[in-house]
Order: sequence, then structure tokens, then C-alpha cells
Amino acid sequence: MPAGARSVERFAFKVKRAAVGKRSQVRFVASGPGIGKRSATAALRIRR
Repeated sequence: MPAGARSVERFAFKVKRAAVGKRSQVRFVASGPGIGKRSATAALRIRR
């Protein structure tokens, strides 16, 4: 991908029943030539 370009990925994951009604941290990691390894976290509120 050229510099400044964006990429969108869709994924699914399962949560444990004990996490329902709480906030959980989700960690995203990306790596590639020229950027090394970069990570970000997001707080996710678990419903149901």
C-alpha cells in the first residue's frame, strides 16, 4: 500500500460469558515494510 493509504478489515471474535455487561480492551496490531510494528487499543462494551 502506498503511504497515506487506508485499509479496512472485518473480523469476528467470541467473548466469554463473564464479560457480558463489562468493558473489555481489544488490541489491534499492524505491521508491514516501512512502518514496523504498530499497535492500538480500544475499549469495547460487551452486550447481551
